[in-house]
Amino acid sequence: MTYKKITILSIGSLLIAGITYIVSTHNVTILPKPTGEYAVGFTAYQLIDTSRPESQVEHGNAHRELMINVWYPAQQTSDEKRLYASPLSLPVLKEGFSMLSKQSEVSAEQFSIEHFAYVDSLRSHAVSNAPIAQKQASYPVLVFAPGFGATCQLYSSLLEEIASHGYIIVGINFPHISNPVEFPDGRVVKADIVYREPAEMRAYKDLQYPTLLDDITFVIGQLEIINNNAQHFLYHKLDLQKVGMLGHSFGGTATIGICQTDTRIKVGVDMDGKLNVWNLGKPLIVPCVFLIALHPADMTDPIKKLSQDATVAGQYIELNEMHHGSFGDYYFFVKPNPALNLHPHKDIELIRALLLKILGEYLA
Repeated sequence: MTYKKITILSIGSLLIAGITYIVSTHNVTILPKPTGEYAVGFTAYQLIDTSRPESQVEHGNAHRELMINVWYPAQQTSDEKRLYASPLSLPVLKEGFSMLSKQSEVSAEQFSIEHFAYVDSLRSHAVSNAPIAQKQASYPVLVFAPGFGATCQLYSSLLEEIASHGYIIVGINFPHISNPVEFPDGRVVKADIVYREPAEMRAYKDLQYPTLLDDITFVIGQLEIINNNAQHFLYHKLDLQKVGMLGHSFGGTATIGICQTDTRIKVGVDMDGKLNVWNLGKPLIVPCVFLIALHPADMTDPIKKLSQDATVAGQYIELNEMHHGSFGDYYFFVKPNPALNLHPHKDIELIRALLLKILGEYLA
């Protein structure tokens, strides 16, 4: 294995060409388009882990069930892009935007749920169930975990971009952690804990972290089964020698955990996920790249130490002009507080470019 020295960079030292800015209409930002050579396809399906019980069975199956979102390189067959969110999930999504608009990191202007009515007809840049591109025999795979209370859809700008450059992204929506999770039978499972007090939230996250890690481990294990299933649209399309893990916030914390336990992945990328009690005292056994926004030293120092003590390759990249919400689509819907001096389009384009660079280095 080739080892790489840990580097600490600031955003000001990163010069990335080709950043584009997207115009907005009715004060709502249009999502940036993917820049890769491939069209982007999207599909969703359910996985059930029959080896584990579901702790909250009142919501449905007695075993742990997950909803998987897949973005992939597609053949261009239609200009009909999919809706950003389904009608069943929209009320919860707009409720979340309204709650976010009341937090200190966004504009002092507070928005009602009705303000976000435009999201009903907002479309992404992916085509539902498009045929997978045949240019390559198989494609590198990226397993994705969203932040607590978020769904994979809220990272469409990142995930569509990665797929357009020839990667298959397997995103996981976790019941009682992601908000909401919509199942094929019409159930919409909310994570009601999302809007509780910080101390209660921390305790709930600590309680849920082992489940999150078990969910990801299960999905990674399912990749080989899927790849060998002649009835699955991903049949023989997953390059299982090139599997990475990507997560934001709580999903980033879980990514660190995967990098401490699972050698089936070649690299993990933690986007602003901090260490918790489950990560402490455990070394990294596969390379991990940390993309960390501006935070107090009591959060960043433990991550830096984990990076610097690692005997595997990796990087610590400090994005000190970004905020926690810069890694998803959040600031395209709720306006960032002007005092934070954030630039959502520029930030998301920079993160997209960084991710493609990292993935190209470890999964090429």
